[in-house]
Amino acid sequence: MPAANIEHLKNFCYNHNLALKFFCTSCEEPICDKCQVLGPHNNKLHKISTISDSYQDKFNFINNQVQNKLYGKCQILMDNIECIEHNIQDIKTEKNRLESDLRIDYTTKFENIRYTSLFNTYY
Repeated sequence: MPAANIEHLKNFCYNHNLALKFFCTSCEEPICDKCQVLGPHNNKLHKISTISDSYQDKFNFINNQVQNKLYGKCQILMDNIECIEHNIQDIKTEKNRLESDLRIDYTTKFENIRYTSLFNTYY
């Protein structure tokens, strides 16, 4: 059977060769009109909806999962990045302060050594 014919069969019930219009959420399978009336899906234990409603329900479920779980994790990551950036800024500030203190300390000691050296030279 050519592949084009197989694609065409995906839209039809394999039992009744009718268009798939409904979805049995209990069995997780698309069904036709006859399956809903005559087949195993005709009792109260099976929840039947249209394919478009079922698609919308699945889309909403997945979208909620993404929004609730992934968005929350994304927000946690963004908060952590902000905290890390703040820590980096603190480290840079402390580095600059230490460099300044070292420069002052070096200059002071260098001047003391120079002064002592000059003083000892004259006396």
